[in-house]
Amino acid sequence: MSIERLLKNFERVADAPNAVPLVRRFILDVAVRGKLVPQDPNDEPMSAALRRQRLPVCQSGREPLPSSWCVARLGDLLAEDTRNGYSRRPDEAATGIPILRISAGTVRRDGVVAEEEHKLISGITADVREQYGLRRGDLLACRFSGNKEFVGRLSIFQDYAQLEPIFPDKLIRIRLVQVLALPEYVRSSGESDVVRASIESFCATTVGNWGISASNLREVLIPLPPLAEQRRIVAKVDELTRLSQLDWNFGNLTVCRRDK
Repeated sequence: MSIERLLKNFERVADAPNAVPLVRRFILDVAVRGKLVPQDPNDEPMSAALRRQRLPVCQSGREPLPSSWCVARLGDLLAEDTRNGYSRRPDEAATGIPILRISAGTVRRDGVVAEEEHKLISGITADVREQYGLRRGDLLACRFSGNKEFVGRLSIFQDYAQLEPIFPDKLIRIRLVQVLALPEYVRSSGESDVVRASIESFCATTVGNWGISASNLREVLIPLPPLAEQRRIVAKVDELTRLSQLDWNFGNLTVCRRDK
């Protein structure tokens, strides 16, 4: 199926809820192969941006990519090292601060951290809050789950509730160098078959739970277009999501016909 054919048949897709997950995956797979938006010869090649940061350049991947793209280790795109979350259990103290539930990183199908999914915890110092706090644009990845599809799944913190939460130890914080990689692009690419295959190659199971370590997550390979093209891809994915009238809220992938 081509993206043009998909566009022509969006109305039919809107009446077929079972096709929605497949359509979403198809859009993201096309995106990470460089086929969702046209390349602009005026864009700075990603190889130049990586070299400027003194990072390794690799243009080989599982499939051919546009010449302006590279394949990058997630670990090479980090502004600081990954961090596992705070390990003490919440106590729901009235004077406590918010700590996200593990489900905050997986419950929403739109890939946004569900900030209302939190408890309260007391005794958190300013230093601990700084260590385990979140900034707008941070990504969270699930470390352990009984559902393999949740392991390594990326969600983006948007700070819409302005709670200044910390995050728990079964989530991993990822903070990107945003002159190289947009959090919105990396989050979306993590849902594609290409990147999921890389993530799942590192997953291991013990006692019925799947898991991935932060060190292995840093080895995941991301097809990386120029920054300007990343912005175009993010905008196009958002446009197609709106055009297809999909509702991605809170785990139930359903079709929302807003004209009804």
